[in-house]
Amino acid sequence: MTRDEKIWSSIKFTLLLCFSVALLYILLCKYVTPIPESITGNAVTEINDAEAILEDQKEMSEKLITLKKDIDSLNFEIQQTQRISEIKDRMTQLQDNYRKHSYDPKYLYCMRAFKTIQDYFDIKQKLYWTTKNTEDRKKILEEMKTKIR
Repeated sequence: MTRDEKIWSSIKFTLLLCFSVALLYILLCKYVTPIPESITGNAVTEINDAEAILEDQKEMSEKLITLKKDIDSLNFEIQQTQRISEIKDRMTQLQDNYRKHSYDPKYLYCMRAFKTIQDYFDIKQKLYWTTKNTEDRKKILEEMKTKIR
């Protein structure tokens, strides 16, 4: 065998070896160890759902902040039934997302947000009336003291 024949035979052997290794690798990857596409597909949908929930939570926190500011700005001395009913409607809209997603536990934060802001509103209202009643009682007490003297 001449030198050229040895070179060509080694090139043929190398090409054949590379081709057979590539073919063997493809067959092993394709049929012996398949990649579980369904699991990765579920993981991707769960990640997308989690991102959607996070975005919704951010929107919910912004709504809660504006509702808290509106509740703080309420003056309970003046009869503001329209404004109070508007705030209560906005408060009930917080729990609509929980209902929209068929009461999925992932969206339970909507109900917690609704209950928290509703309790805050009730506490603010009761605190006002309690302080108002206390002031009224003090005035009545002072009037009674002046009448007794």
